[in-house]
Amino acid sequence: MTALAMQADWIVPIDSAPIANGWIVVDTGEIVYVGPELPRRFDGIVRIRIEHGAILPGWVNAHCHLEFSDLKTPIALPTGGSLVDWLGAVMARRRMNAVDALQELLQARRSAIESGVIESWRTGTRWIVDNVTMPWQPDWLQSAVERCSENLAPLARDALVPQGCLRVQPCMEVMDVRLQRWEETWDACQKQLDAPKYPAMPSLGIAPHAPYTASLEVTRAVARECAARNVLWTMHLAESPEEREWLQSRKGPFAGWIAPHLDENHRRHMGTVHEHLQRWQESHTKGLVVHGNDLRQDEIDTLRASQGRLAVVYCPRTHRFFRHVEHPLPKLLDRSTPVFLGTDSRASNPDLSMWEELRCAACCFPGLGENRLAEMMTIQPARFLGLDVGNLGEGSRSQLTWLPIAGVLPNPTNERDEGLFWQSLLRQGSPCPLETHPAFGR
Repeated sequence: MTALAMQADWIVPIDSAPIANGWIVVDTGEIVYVGPELPRRFDGIVRIRIEHGAILPGWVNAHCHLEFSDLKTPIALPTGGSLVDWLGAVMARRRMNAVDALQELLQARRSAIESGVIESWRTGTRWIVDNVTMPWQPDWLQSAVERCSENLAPLARDALVPQGCLRVQPCMEVMDVRLQRWEETWDACQKQLDAPKYPAMPSLGIAPHAPYTASLEVTRAVARECAARNVLWTMHLAESPEEREWLQSRKGPFAGWIAPHLDENHRRHMGTVHEHLQRWQESHTKGLVVHGNDLRQDEIDTLRASQGRLAVVYCPRTHRFFRHVEHPLPKLLDRSTPVFLGTDSRASNPDLSMWEELRCAACCFPGLGENRLAEMMTIQPARFLGLDVGNLGEGSRSQLTWLPIAGVLPNPTNERDEGLFWQSLLRQGSPCPLETHPAFGR
């Protein structure tokens, strides 16, 4: 048993007021107390003072593609180009990589995923919902997470993260552009769902890729499987007007790009964004609608009718990268639809920092409040996914974030001051995992 009491300049629980000079007590990876004073029952345990910063919950990244984490810069969007042009460039990269020998391809994919896991951890992320395509092996995640702990001080490792620094929830991509592709992806998905799990990967999900690659038949099959196994689904939906144009009229940029690759079965069962959402809403399963950049009013109403079973993942910097019109985030929140934040991938993003996603969202929607946006990458996705991270409540894992602070922050004694406090927080430097703080030594 390793118990530790930590006092910090600020403790920021997100769902309650920040605590100046507060205390957090952890015991073998679990939070057992948070408050302004240290109770006498903890008199005998180790204490450390962590200065010049704030302790926050660990981040939840609700959508990522770790396989692209080897990219140094995003795949360029052609001048005047659309999402289709960019998708073509992504597929060309995959085809180029696929010509490598199998062992070289596996090593490259493993290295990319490992880089993404380590980068995510170094910026404070503790849970990642990752879209997975083959080739892929679950032990890659376990070894990547173990690498995060390699150089931690014993006190930090044993008290804060004895069970690992973060976890990943892979969602296996399935599609049916052709019957053969459906059989390949569904078989791979079933094998992974049935395979033994790892501590770094306690659960999996299923990811029908998008409505232009996964028909309504796929949505029905996945909904049945998710209900039977009680697992999460995630699907790219309403990502762009070009997607909608193709699904509704079979015209636009998607027509020349994807039409030659579709078999007759897919064509017969292709659905609109609204039809897919209706199927998900009727299935009573829990899932993530990724992006939702082009959601219309009737679709937002369908999301609301799910009564919290369907959530939208907003990826602020990817949204900005594609120069989409304003995201319908305020409309979704007005209708009580859960919205979470995600990074998407390094194919459309310079890094995997959730803190930078929060900053971008706060810049795009200054009227929503930084604290409310911060909930979208901590408490809210944690509750939706049933996680024991993403908050500072007693009984939660002590996978926490440290934010260095320069200068003095305003003491938030009222709602206005709390807004100023959060604005000051977002002007600070880059966050990191609490277990890497120098106060723990080496």
